[in-house]
Amino acid sequence: MYLIERLLGVMLYAVTLLCVMYYICHTKKIGKTLSVYALILAIMAFFYKPAETADLYRIYEAMDYFSHMPWEIFYKELLSTPTPAYLVYVRLIGKIGIKEFLPAITAFLYYTNVFYIIKRSAIKYKVSNKGTALVVLFLMSFGQFVQVISGIRSMLAFSIVARCMYEERIENKKMIFNIWKYIIAFLLHPVGVVACMIRLLYEVFYYKAKTYIQLIAKIMVIIGIVTLGIKTGMPYIENMLKAASGYMSSDGYSYIWEYLLAIIVLVLIIYSLYIFRKSLKKCKEIQLLVKLIKLLIFVVCILIFEYSTFQRFTVFISMLFLPIYTYILSNAEENILKNEQYIKIMIYVPIMILVLACLRGNLSAYKFFIL
Repeated sequence: MYLIERLLGVMLYAVTLLCVMYYICHTKKIGKTLSVYALILAIMAFFYKPAETADLYRIYEAMDYFSHMPWEIFYKELLSTPTPAYLVYVRLIGKIGIKEFLPAITAFLYYTNVFYIIKRSAIKYKVSNKGTALVVLFLMSFGQFVQVISGIRSMLAFSIVARCMYEERIENKKMIFNIWKYIIAFLLHPVGVVACMIRLLYEVFYYKAKTYIQLIAKIMVIIGIVTLGIKTGMPYIENMLKAASGYMSSDGYSYIWEYLLAIIVLVLIIYSLYIFRKSLKKCKEIQLLVKLIKLLIFVVCILIFEYSTFQRFTVFISMLFLPIYTYILSNAEENILKNEQYIKIMIYVPIMILVLACLRGNLSAYKFFIL
């Protein structure tokens, strides 16, 4: 169905990616290039034509419903839902009157977050332009574009938390300055709750207090956060557990090709961590992120039988892997001959993933219309 439209859609996606990679290899303005790319992806999202079975089709209907709802009733909805940020988000965009702005704005926000990680990592670890292009290829070959612009909430929440974690663990930004972002992710989708809990657990297990005073202060802060979280966030946590229980106990939606793509991506990540395990130990902030990713990979492998959880959190892991991959490529470039095989694998396998995503993955559902 819609074979020509879908073929044109994936061709546009793939050609745009290859053009951006080529330009990255020949420019000194990587940051601006990625910003323009995010804008192009937003425009592509604007012209996306969802099928009637797509999540976005139903979200459009919900957006129209909430945007025309009287404020008094909408306020009651906000108090009764575990995802009030989502309702506010669709209501504000719905008020514009052009529904296509929803996937467009979502795509721009999502890719701005993940491209920020790539751009800042490239600067910090002094990777070459070709190395940066490979990082972009790894990210975009997974083909989550349609999932971003159709599902709207989960991928956006993940990107917010991933960017926050990068800023705090790699750039040493104070967590308190990102609290408002975590709140948005927390109230956007149940997976945002999970991502925020992962962030908290990361802080608990991997932060080492240097003095007894710091240890006591750390414990008190953790107790305070947990107590406050339980008191104010229980409805959201219950909603998350309910969703997880539903995933586990039902057959649910599953797609074998996305399973395959996710497994290949995880294998690439595991392979990279193994090959450069000695180099990764030399960088403290990267080493801590590696430990978290290893833990997450272990958890998602246990949950592999549940498609939605496995696939979504594999995408989240791939986001967190971006600064690690950039650091790995920076090390690999110091001895190109020694790491030639690794670099070839990280070129050819993502290209294979891209082809599969275009032919059989979620990306194959991308089709667009022209006004």
